[in-house]
Amino acid sequence: MDKLVNILIKYRFVVLSFCVFIFFYGLYSIKKTPLDAIPDLTDTQVIVYSKWIGQSPSVIENQITYPIVSNLMGLAKVKSVRGYSMPNYSIIYVIFQDGVDLYWARSRVLEKISSIQDSLPPQASVELSPDATGVGWIYQYVLVSKNRSLDELWSIQNFYLKYGLLSVENVADVVSIGGFEREFRVILDPKKCFQFNISLEDVVKALKETNKETGGKYIEYNSREFIVRSKGYISAIDDIKNTVVKVQNSVPIKIGDFAKVVETPAFRMATADFNGLGNTVGAVVIMRSNANAYETIKQVKEKLNSLKAGLPSDIEIIPVYDRSKLIEDSINHLKKVLIEESFVVVVVIGLFLLSITLGIVVVIFLVLSVLTTFILMNLFNINSNIMSLGGIAIAIGTMVDASIVLIESFVKRKEEGKSVVDALKESFSEVGKPIFLALLIVAVSFIPLLALKGQAGKLFHPLILTKTFSMLVASVLSLVVVPVLIYYLGRGKFIPEEKHPLVRFFIKIYTPLFFLAVRYRYIVLILIPISIVGNYLIYKNLQKEFIPQLNEGVIMYMPITSAGISIQEAQRLLTLQDKIIKKFPEVETVFGKAGRADTATDPAPLSMIETIITLKPIDKWRDGMTYENLISQLDRQLQLPGVVNSWTMPIRGRIDMISTGIRTPLGIKVYGSDINQTLELAKNIEMSLTGIDGIMSVFAERTSYATYLDIVPDREKLALYGLRVEDVAKTIEYLFGNIPVSVYISGRERYNITIGIPRDLRQFPEEVILPLNDKFIPLKAVAEVKRVSSTAEIKSENGLFVSYVYITPKQDADITKIVQTATERINKEVNFPAGYYYQFSGQFEYWQEALNDLKLIIPLVLITIFVLVYLSFERVFETVLVIVTLPVSVFGGFLVMYILGYKLSIASITGFLALLGVAVEMSIVMIIYIVNALKESKIVSKEEFINKVYFGSVKRVRPKTMTLITILASLIPAVLLKGPSSEIISVVALPMLGGILTSFITSLFLIPALYSLKVGKEIKSY
Repeated sequence: MDKLVNILIKYRFVVLSFCVFIFFYGLYSIKKTPLDAIPDLTDTQVIVYSKWIGQSPSVIENQITYPIVSNLMGLAKVKSVRGYSMPNYSIIYVIFQDGVDLYWARSRVLEKISSIQDSLPPQASVELSPDATGVGWIYQYVLVSKNRSLDELWSIQNFYLKYGLLSVENVADVVSIGGFEREFRVILDPKKCFQFNISLEDVVKALKETNKETGGKYIEYNSREFIVRSKGYISAIDDIKNTVVKVQNSVPIKIGDFAKVVETPAFRMATADFNGLGNTVGAVVIMRSNANAYETIKQVKEKLNSLKAGLPSDIEIIPVYDRSKLIEDSINHLKKVLIEESFVVVVVIGLFLLSITLGIVVVIFLVLSVLTTFILMNLFNINSNIMSLGGIAIAIGTMVDASIVLIESFVKRKEEGKSVVDALKESFSEVGKPIFLALLIVAVSFIPLLALKGQAGKLFHPLILTKTFSMLVASVLSLVVVPVLIYYLGRGKFIPEEKHPLVRFFIKIYTPLFFLAVRYRYIVLILIPISIVGNYLIYKNLQKEFIPQLNEGVIMYMPITSAGISIQEAQRLLTLQDKIIKKFPEVETVFGKAGRADTATDPAPLSMIETIITLKPIDKWRDGMTYENLISQLDRQLQLPGVVNSWTMPIRGRIDMISTGIRTPLGIKVYGSDINQTLELAKNIEMSLTGIDGIMSVFAERTSYATYLDIVPDREKLALYGLRVEDVAKTIEYLFGNIPVSVYISGRERYNITIGIPRDLRQFPEEVILPLNDKFIPLKAVAEVKRVSSTAEIKSENGLFVSYVYITPKQDADITKIVQTATERINKEVNFPAGYYYQFSGQFEYWQEALNDLKLIIPLVLITIFVLVYLSFERVFETVLVIVTLPVSVFGGFLVMYILGYKLSIASITGFLALLGVAVEMSIVMIIYIVNALKESKIVSKEEFINKVYFGSVKRVRPKTMTLITILASLIPAVLLKGPSSEIISVVALPMLGGILTSFITSLFLIPALYSLKVGKEIKSY
């Protein structure tokens, strides 16, 4: 260490230049590091999106979903394949294993889709969705106007605003919700068609041929070139009406002679509402995967502001969901925590050392350590979010430990009259290597947590990495930068430790307690087995959860109603709910959606409602109102017939839906080979779980209760007319399905041209006359028309049909107890046929996966600590001493969680594992001083041995107390300061806070007591 100090002082200007470089490069890295609220917890997934307008779920499942799913299951590194077959659409989620590159996965899926394209219906469009997920729903807005119709607003959104926003970097898609899309429909009069002998094929052919433009190269006139164009696009309804279908007896028969041409709303899969005012036009901006959310939202807002200049003055764009506010609030909260922690740490050092200049040393060291951590974050592509910054927040107190111990040891030597250089050399020789290794233990012992996989891994890896980076950086800078800073700023005079009023106070209290601990050492040792038993008992009695509910500052209300609901009824229900919600004084805006937006990232059926409730700032809430109370009151007011409520947050809810398909925190999946049987079993599970303590709501899917109008052709009757099933099917597609025949082009706008029949005939389809070829036949003459109930949506997973049971636990419920009770009831009350089974999903699935990982991680952490401690001391006794005191340290964490009513989660377990490293460090600091005291001179008696232990423990209480208070001061703000998204970090910090207190007690009393056992046995070894 002497050589290192000499080198550093000799090249101190190089070190200072290095510090300046770190400072400016660190500021640059902070600016360049992407910002988001939380890490993206979604799996690597590719979404296959298929559209076949007019088809039922069974047709979609049999002809599109199942063929694709069965082929994709064999792809390399695929974890699961989920299929959703809905009217007109199919969505297939291909979930890959962790770590698979997204674009490699997309290319593999695309290759497989291309190879089976010929076996899929030619009318269906099959494509990969944009490289985005539901978590990419970063910004939503509505268009409001007192003068414009909904179809006008829809056109402005889709043909003006959408194109502008798609030009923003990292915007993957812009999806419209609500309003009406125009459609030009030719409504046939069957009687007139019969009168003019017009078949459906005639109309289709005429519409396709009347809407064309082409070119004819060019013609040269008078040395000029004129490009030839044939202008034939339809530009008005009259163009359609005047289209000639055929000529009879030299008389042209036009479409207007036997049909009406009208503008009508196109088929809709969703509707929307804003503040309970009725149907509205909204839009969702979807961000590309792994992009910078904050920067993307910023650019979206700037683009919208520039696009407003081209909007009519009466149109207003109102944001209804803006994730950047959550990001700003979360980052600002953690910045506040970091600043307060740093301030308190500096104050503590100032109080104990009574030196402003040495306080400045710690400030510079701390700033450089944090900035270097940001440099590493930028190099390793780690976003700034609540988890990554939280890792820095919980590490700050421990980061400064090395500098504190080094500075305190330097001050001790200065008090003895040593020169600056000599004091530096001696202090580094005494504590430099051990404290460096202690910080290294804190850093390295946390690394095994990187073995966490799935949701837990994605959530906590940023925290684990930044905390590890912080400790590694601190351990290096403490040896490289701190000596140079002390060389310049440690030249004043210092009050001797024995004369410092605070130190004298602590010595006065500690001395009698020390001798009591040594005298009754065997009683003190009982703390170890007591803490082991206490840890186990508290662990068994703590409630369990995967992670604390993250407060995003925005509520997502997700009720579900009966399948088969009409879009008009869904609109009425949605508007009613939003009116009720808007009456609450805490609510700023309400934006509701029923059904699915036209994007592969939204699999919601029409019976599922998603309402984004943006809240006012908390200082404008009623006195005593909390998030929990607000949700409880909303839930009571929204108890409507036929509606089952569910509450979550936007990011959390979409992560759950995408990762598992379950949109509630807990759910059950029922698997089998018959969709109707799985639905029935799911319903039976719902009945068996009703009334379980801790469950707010339980609801099994009712997708089998959608109503259908089945048209079943009679092949024998068709044969009498010389017709085929294809003829009837094609006619149904055009007349009832309104599949597009041509496209109306108006500038940049595009609207479909379709064919249909009068509304009154649609009500009685049996009476419809089919204009087939040259025949006009009533539908009832060749087919049976039946009204039946069947599935509105077909779900599958890994080739089997699956049905969901949604469970919303109460806020204070223990998920593991709910699962245990539910399992007992299901096994007792529900009979599963052979080939059918169920499994729990949602957060319980994540919890089980994380526990399985922790069974490997915790032993790895303990082995790592044991090895590193042994390398630090190269003595078995000290190594074992550190390890056996860990249960006492952990007991403080468990005790404070039990007293305050916290649940055990992956977040708190992460805090416990972080605590182990800090506890080891505190024990090492104590042992360093005891061992150094024992080595000062030859020990010849028991009394001398005890006195040496006393000197190493009590007389060196200052650095230990400073270490304790700085760590506590850094953790208290993380626990107590409440703000957006602070729930997880506070739960990580809480067990550390409680454990640090018992770790301090362990180092002050248990370690000296254990050393006293060596009296008369190994005295000569020192």
